[in-house]
Amino acid sequence: MTFYKNTGLMLFAIGCLTAANGHAQTLTWGNKTPVVNETESKLSQVLDTKFYEINSRYNENLFNRDVNVGAYSLKDLNQEKTNVLSVEQPAMGKAMMTHLEMYPLKGADAVIFLDEFDTKTKIRNLFIQRVNLDTNVKTKPEVVTSMPTRNSQYFIAQSPNQSFYAVIKQHDYDKKLNEKINVTLLDKDFKVVREVTFETPYLNKTPLENQVYVSDQGTVFIVKNIDQAKLKPFKTVFFWDGNAQTMQETSLKFDNDFQIYQYQGHFDAGDFYLHGLYTRIGSKGVQMYGGGLPAAGVYAARFNNKGEKVYLMPSETGEIPGLNMKNFVIDGNKTWMLADKMFIQSKAKPMVQGQPYNWEKDYTYKNTAIAFGRIDNETGKLEWNKVLPFDEPDTTNDNGMYLSYLYFLNNNQLTILFNDMQKTKVGPRIMSDRFTAIETYDDRGNPVSKSLIGATGLELKWNGAHDYYEENFDLDTSVNATKVNDHKYIVRAKSNAGNEMFGYLNL
Repeated sequence: MTFYKNTGLMLFAIGCLTAANGHAQTLTWGNKTPVVNETESKLSQVLDTKFYEINSRYNENLFNRDVNVGAYSLKDLNQEKTNVLSVEQPAMGKAMMTHLEMYPLKGADAVIFLDEFDTKTKIRNLFIQRVNLDTNVKTKPEVVTSMPTRNSQYFIAQSPNQSFYAVIKQHDYDKKLNEKINVTLLDKDFKVVREVTFETPYLNKTPLENQVYVSDQGTVFIVKNIDQAKLKPFKTVFFWDGNAQTMQETSLKFDNDFQIYQYQGHFDAGDFYLHGLYTRIGSKGVQMYGGGLPAAGVYAARFNNKGEKVYLMPSETGEIPGLNMKNFVIDGNKTWMLADKMFIQSKAKPMVQGQPYNWEKDYTYKNTAIAFGRIDNETGKLEWNKVLPFDEPDTTNDNGMYLSYLYFLNNNQLTILFNDMQKTKVGPRIMSDRFTAIETYDDRGNPVSKSLIGATGLELKWNGAHDYYEENFDLDTSVNATKVNDHKYIVRAKSNAGNEMFGYLNL
């Protein structure tokens, strides 16, 4: 990676730099609005007649999720309103109904899954509630399925085309018995299509570790972490075709007990792909990095629509400490691996005498490299990967919003945008400010072009008339851009003063 650190005040020539793809990149910004805390939040964005940003964050005081939706005009990306989709709380006590998940439907319509334990019947009911992100109008919650016991939990997935929903009903925790997987398949109208209960060969030791995926055809894949006595933990995949009374299992266990520590599942042309990062547990590398999880390689698995294994393919990369998955993106017959060497340290905030316990933590973010590579979907092999050093100041309690990169895929090329801190003269002083760098790489990882974007609208500004520096915004790289078309995207900027704004990026 090329960094554009100046030895003097070279940024006066920034406007003369050549754009990365031969065309000038432009950014236009909407008005600023206050930031909602995003640490440990679920974030999603919807593009329809307006642009919607959804923030869902667990509230420890309510034992529920706070769900806020910002609606923005597509004309200028100014915020028009904010809607609250949280479960309404009674005047006294706490709501018994809990917000679990929310999925998009058509346009600005979405569906919310909620659950509630009925103390009279001793049944935990699963509800759905339709909602419109623009009007904030909700339907009355309706029960779609249920399961016994208070000590129970639902895991839910939506198919890519929204035709099916898979629901895992997790209950019965007797550790002397083998774990049972209970799956209910719902159609697009949230009617039960079929249910299955499958007894696994594993004892009920780690029942809460489920990741479920459902295809457009109603087939279900479940990734579980298995942790049994006298065995190193490993991951395994269960498949259900949506009709049979049984499931089939494919173990992802390494012969040398390496561990998959991050992964992502997705469907393409009817096949199910699982991509992730694996590490050498107990290796010298782990000991060297203080018990952390340095990546040893990239893992790829592929299953056809019958749940049959096409390949299980680990590809070594050598030890890469602190490698954290950003995304895996299928692009034709290849998959792009996108990651950061991101280190996140958390520390509980100090207790104040006489005050209730504070659940909040302080988070420090450090990124030392940007990593990306390309996987061949036919074989699962990692064709190449690059680890590009990154040198930016650490940040605190900001979700690492300045320390990653935005990625854009077009014509088998990868374009990345990232922040580059530099010294520059603004007003009467030399100040530190972040500038936006843009680099493009071809399908073999070779650099095509590198430059700074000449004017982003995020430059630090001096108000000479009133003798102060205006609020300083920088590109937020923690959440990727929303695509409008191949050359236009919605991106976000934030300030340390607690505000954000959205803008159009034209590439």
